[in-house]
Amino acid sequence: MVWVRSLLSAAIRRAQARTEPHWWAAFAYEVEEYIQGEDWTEAAVRLGLGHLNTGDWLLAWRYSPQVAGPLYRPTVLETADNGFHFPSPPGTGYGITMPLVEGCPLVCELVHAPLKGNICAEVCIGRLGRIAQPPVEVNNDNELNTWFRSRRGSHRQRLSEGTNTAPGRDWVLRHQDKA
Repeated sequence: MVWVRSLLSAAIRRAQARTEPHWWAAFAYEVEEYIQGEDWTEAAVRLGLGHLNTGDWLLAWRYSPQVAGPLYRPTVLETADNGFHFPSPPGTGYGITMPLVEGCPLVCELVHAPLKGNICAEVCIGRLGRIAQPPVEVNNDNELNTWFRSRRGSHRQRLSEGTNTAPGRDWVLRHQDKA
C-alpha cells in the first residue's frame, strides 16, 4: 500500500498524538507510476485529491495491509465537507476514488488507524512529490460548481454500470443529482 499525505500533516500528527485522524491509503500498484518523479499532480488527479493546491508537497509510505491493521471503506463521515470524495455503493470491498479527469482508471481507497512509532518510520519511503499544477483547473466558483456537477454525475454513472446487486443499484438511485 502507498499512503500519501502532506508534509505539514507530520507536524500535526505529532501535535495530535493520540487523537490523530485515520490515514487514507491506496494500493501501491495502482499509483506507483504517478509518484516516481517530483511532480505528483497526476497522482492527485487519479486519487481525487482536488483539495490540494499547486505547490503542496506530499510524502509517501509503503507498507503491507497487515501492518495497517483493520482496513475500512471510507464513508462520508470520514470526509467531512470534502466534495471531492464520492462514497462507494454497498457491496464494494473498498472505497473507489472519483478521479478528477473523465476516463482515468478508478483507484481503490481505504482508511485505517494511523501507523505509529518505529513501524511508521520504517515504512516511510522518503519519496517527496509536489503538486506542480492545479489538480482541478477552474477559474471561478461558477465553473467549480459546474465541474462538480458534471464530474460527480459521470462518476455516479460509472459506478452504477459496475453495480449489479439490488442494494448497490438502489443506493446509486438514491444518490442521484435531483436538480
